[in-house]
Amino acid sequence: MDIKIPGFDKEFPNWSKTLNYSDTFLDQEDMSNLNSALINTGLSLKRVNAEIEKYDRIKRIKELEYKRKFRREIVDAQAATASQRKAIADINCEELESEVAYYTSVVDELTRISSVLRTDLDILKTIGFNLRQELKI
Repeated sequence: MDIKIPGFDKEFPNWSKTLNYSDTFLDQEDMSNLNSALINTGLSLKRVNAEIEKYDRIKRIKELEYKRKFRREIVDAQAATASQRKAIADINCEELESEVAYYTSVVDELTRISSVLRTDLDILKTIGFNLRQELKI
C-alpha cells in the first residue's frame, strides 16, 4: 500500500553517493563529503520528526472525534438491540475510522523512515571516526 503524505514533499538526501575507499589514502574532500552527508541526514531526521509530531497530533484529534461520534451514534441509533445500535454506529463512523487508520499508517511510516535515518546517522558517525583515525586528525 502506497501511503501519500499530504504536504510532505521534502526530498531526502541521495544515499546512492558513497565515499570512495578504493585508495588507502583519504583526503579532505572525503571529509567534506562526509560532513555534508552528516548535516543532510541530521536535517532530514529533524524534518521527519517534526512531521511525526504533526501527524501524530492530527491522528489523536481524529481518534477523539471518532470516539465521540461513535458514542453519540450508539445513543442516537434507533434499533432494538445493543448489537444493532453498535452496527449502525460502526457504519455511520466509517469515514472517521478510515481517517484514523490513515493517520496511524502515516505516523508508522514516518517512524520507520526516522529509524532508518538514525541508523544512517550512526553509520556516518562511525565512518567519520574511521576517516579521522586514518587521517590522524
